Amino acid sequence: MSAQYIVQCPRYRAIFVLTILMTTFLIAPTNEVAAVECGPNDPYGTNCTAANANLKPTTSLTPQQEINKLIATIIKTILGLTGVIFMIMIVAAGDLWMTAGGNEEKITKARTMLFNAAVGILLVFGAYIATEFITTVAIEAIGG
Repeated sequence: MSAQYIVQCPRYRAIFVLTILMTTFLIAPTNEVAAVECGPNDPYGTNCTAANANLKPTTSLTPQQEINKLIATIIKTILGLTGVIFMIMIVAAGDLWMTAGGNEEKITKARTMLFNAAVGILLVFGAYIATEFITTVAIEAIGG
């Protein structure tokens, strides 16, 4: 039996899908769920649940702290997405180099792309470190 036959045959496909689903649910980690009575000061039970999970209870943030946290999150997200762009550039340069077929012009272009991607990711990494440091200092400075 070939792999193509197994994929095309509805009976084998159903067995395959059921095997994957059963394996997923049997191997997937399960968490204990416990009903805990929380006090009137915690109407949603978040602090009570956090305490039972040995986490710090949540504290409300001032508007300035919320804005700082939002800006930091946006900057970190944008910098994180540049990592995806870096990977796309590396793959594109590698593809160009591998398909150059000895053409020196294409090889030079691929090397330039790789160099530019490496310099770019170093700049982004430096910006990420600077942003992390500045936002951490700014949040601590205002008491967050």
